[in-house]
Order: sequence, then structure tokens, then C-alpha cells
Amino acid sequence: MMATSSIYVNVRIKNKTDCKNLVTALEHAQKAQAKEVVFSRPVETLKGEKIKDLFEE
Repeated sequence: MMATSSIYVNVRIKNKTDCKNLVTALEHAQKAQAKEVVFSRPVETLKGEKIKDLFEE
């Protein structure tokens, strides 16, 4: 699992080639479809008090 803060990254573009590569990568990512996730075990969504209860045990 990835931490939410990991999506914040400083990108330094030093030249025209880096700029083109970044734009190409972003355009490619936008067109790519997400893969369906199949869980191998049962999954339960926890909210609010259930999360607090989980960490109190």
C-alpha cells in the first residue's frame, strides 16, 4: 500500500527533452485503463468507530 503523501513529488525539468518525456508519460498514463483487482481473501471496509476499535485491541 502506498502512503497518500507519496503522490506529492517535486519535478524539476531541466531541458526540452525532459519536458517532452514528462508530457508523453502523462498522456500515456491518462489513456491507460486501470486493471481490475481480484482479492484472494475476504475484504471488509471499516469506517469510523470500527477503525478506532481495531486499534484499541
